[in-house]
Formats: sequence, structure tokens, C-alpha cells
Amino acid sequence: MPDISRVGAVNIEHGHFPVGEMWEPGFERRQGKPDFQTDEPVIVVPGRVIVTSRVHEHAAPVIVAVRDQEDDAPGLGWTLLASVDYQPVYKGRMAALDTLTELFGLSSVMTAHDPFGMPLV
Repeated sequence: MPDISRVGAVNIEHGHFPVGEMWEPGFERRQGKPDFQTDEPVIVVPGRVIVTSRVHEHAAPVIVAVRDQEDDAPGLGWTLLASVDYQPVYKGRMAALDTLTELFGLSSVMTAHDPFGMPLV
């Protein structure tokens, strides 16, 4: 079972925060522009997962868990936001990022993704 990521805090901008892949040398960088659909809790673009939050313009603590199956909750108190198929663009090392601009502030490094993708819980 994959590990839960480290705990971190991000500055949430306009109710969204990204969990994005660490850029790896030797791979082509893709600039995925998310389509902010308010009815979706999780938006997937190449190399990045955008989480919709009810928090606006504030720093907030964040813990992200990646699991193999939808019903594989990490423990009590967790809520399934969405189950999405995610294919890594680079090597799959993820990080919670402060804003949606290109000047990302790294908050905490996430666990590695399976090469075939895993749902975000």
C-alpha cells in the first residue's frame, strides 16, 4: 500500500491548489492549462492535478494520499474527493505547490506514483 505524503501547507489561490510533478531532466516539459470547472473537485492536466478547495486566498494545511483503489481509505477522518486516472508525464514524483502560476513554491514532496497511474484520494 502506498505511503501517505508528508504534511505541508500551501497558499491556496482562488479556491484551487495544484499537486504537480517535479520536472525531470531529459523529459519534455508540458504546459497544461487547467479548465477550472467548478463542479469537479479534482481537475487533471498533463503533469498536474488541481484540487478544488473551499478555502480562498489563505494558507492551509494539506495532506494528500494516493491509493491503489477507491475503497482503500488511509484511515478515519478521510473523505474521498475524487477517483481519477493519472498518467505521469515525467517520473511521477509529485509536490504540493503554492499557486497556479509558473513560480511554484514547493511545500511538500508527495510519494511516487505507479508508472501506470493511481487514483488520488
